[in-house]
Amino acid sequence: MKKRDWAGLGLVCLLAGAGAVLAEPAGAVQDKPPATEAAAEEDSKPASLQDPIDLKVTGADGRDVLKTFAVVLSANLEIDPEVQGEVTFNLENIPMQKALERVCKTLGCDWRYTEGSEGKAPELLIVKSPPPPQK
Repeated sequence: MKKRDWAGLGLVCLLAGAGAVLAEPAGAVQDKPPATEAAAEEDSKPASLQDPIDLKVTGADGRDVLKTFAVVLSANLEIDPEVQGEVTFNLENIPMQKALERVCKTLGCDWRYTEGSEGKAPELLIVKSPPPPQK
């Protein structure tokens, strides 16, 4: 997996009650100018679910963590109001998709990401997981 230098994005940091949400591209280097126009264009592309990130949160509001994913993905976000809870993670150099799966597993939710198209932003939908079937 290729690590990207998102100097323009820098850090996405939201303060959430008792915890802080810190998500950044894995190995991010700030204030490093792109070497070429092609590199600058690549850096301006939205993040993808395969891009590696670091996610370090302690007692953070899960909804704020999910909002951070939407910001990093440049996606419109819709969160089911029933999705609630706090999360604590210290993940390094993990694909964004895996990090999102782990956050949703902790919060008891499912997610769906729809790629954007010309003139339309991607969408990230977060819904409460259905209860397991009773026996």
